[in-house]
Amino acid sequence: MREKIKKVEYIKPKGVTSILVVIAVTVILTIIIGGIAALTVRELRQASNTELSNRALQTAESGVRAMVQKLNSDPTYTKTDCDPGIFENVVTDTNQEITCITVSNKFNKSYESYLEKDRATQIFLGEAYTNIASDDSNTPQYLKVSWNEETLDKPEIVAYPDTFELYPGSKDYKYAAGMEITIISWPSAGLSATNAEVATIFVMPGRADAGYTADNSLRTQLTTNCNNTPYKCTTNDTSGKPGFDIFAALGKPYNANTKFAIRVKPRYANTHYKIEAFNSSSQSVNIQSSKAQIDVTAKVGNLYRRVKAEKVVLPSSVENVFDSALFSGNNISDGSSPGICKNIVTKQNAGVYEPVTNSDIVKSCN
Repeated sequence: MREKIKKVEYIKPKGVTSILVVIAVTVILTIIIGGIAALTVRELRQASNTELSNRALQTAESGVRAMVQKLNSDPTYTKTDCDPGIFENVVTDTNQEITCITVSNKFNKSYESYLEKDRATQIFLGEAYTNIASDDSNTPQYLKVSWNEETLDKPEIVAYPDTFELYPGSKDYKYAAGMEITIISWPSAGLSATNAEVATIFVMPGRADAGYTADNSLRTQLTTNCNNTPYKCTTNDTSGKPGFDIFAALGKPYNANTKFAIRVKPRYANTHYKIEAFNSSSQSVNIQSSKAQIDVTAKVGNLYRRVKAEKVVLPSSVENVFDSALFSGNNISDGSSPGICKNIVTKQNAGVYEPVTNSDIVKSCN
């Protein structure tokens, strides 16, 4: 029996392909529109945050300006707590707020910082820019200057084999700087052009120079040791005091009613340094910066901005004396005392520095 094979045909409903295309296009468009919408929202949020951030910055800067005005009227003003206090009304917009404002111009018992060569900074010793009369407890008599931090400045200090005198031996110029220290003193009654006493001391690694001082005894009193840590070089006193005698540098007797300011300037190299001062009993006295450190944080919405600034509180009379100070390598009272000597190493072998002797040294003094 012959079987008949039937051919079955499947007929697709009309419009199915069109529906699939429409669905695909719709999905693609939805993704694109969603991406555009998300991008728009993100950009709007960023624009809003930028505006709030700028407003917060302006608020913080307003706090800085308010603090500057306060320091203009009271250079000794110090504020260590964050509470805005008298500065809460700097801005009137309830959406803007100063959350923290502080100012400091004292550095307690020591001052540490960094200076590039030939750049200077001014520092007060004790209660220099207040109207408080000094006494033995807060009048500095000894000054200790330490510099060339061994882990940061990486000095190479070596000694001549015959004299053992120290000298900077690194060909990469990472040697200890020479420290130029200018000291100004004046009576507690106030500074004027006629009552200022000035002394400049220049100290190189391994040697001491009394510089432009009124008393040559400082030359035999002041020594420099460059074998310490963490600061390689430190000014010492041969009598065992914590630093060299400031009054001896000025050639004047000790007087408790004396104010002091100093200017520190490294020569020949950049350096990290530390300043310490001590009274007649070898106890530490406060170090005060010539610049007040202002720190203001402000908030607008949920965004914060912080501004840090400095305000010079150095009286112009002190600055004028510093700018007029002269320096001489010779002691003013002793024309025969030596000037500043520079030891120049001339011996090299194929670009490598070798141990030298006095015959290899050119000494230049002026």
